Amino acid sequence: MGRRNAPAVRMAVCGVTAALASAIMLVGTWVPAATFCCPVLASLLLIPVEREYGVRLSLCWYGAVAALSLVLAADKEAALLFALLGWYPVCKPRLDRLRHKWLRRLGKLTLFQAALLVYAAVLRLVFPGGALEGRLLAAVWLLACVTFGLYDLLLGRLTVLYLRRLRFGK
Repeated sequence: MGRRNAPAVRMAVCGVTAALASAIMLVGTWVPAATFCCPVLASLLLIPVEREYGVRLSLCWYGAVAALSLVLAADKEAALLFALLGWYPVCKPRLDRLRHKWLRRLGKLTLFQAALLVYAAVLRLVFPGGALEGRLLAAVWLLACVTFGLYDLLLGRLTVLYLRRLRFGK
């Protein structure tokens, strides 16, 4: 067993990255514009955990950070967004293995749309009078889909960067 797979090293890497992700989620509370940026930044910290230690440990990491965010972060909207989409870095490599480009894109978009529907439903329950209507709702939905596409692209490129240059114990 290599040093980077030793249980103490795994626990330390996961603990430090989870603490950093939780801190990023808490910082989002102080900066109102960070509601959508902080969940993305926190989820990017899942790349090394998923690549080094696999799906099981990375899903445990995600669960811990999502729970801490929902309990501790004052910005519940950002915490909810992380809870609904923070697992995507674990799912993306499996979706990228699909052979057909359109099937890959459809799978990713379907997962995102499902998370976005749950997000919108929860927000509508919590803030019943603040619903968007008509064209504005369509514009926000379209912008969210474009942003997710950019996030997917960023995640792929950062994963390649991590594997080529930043990997632990090369």
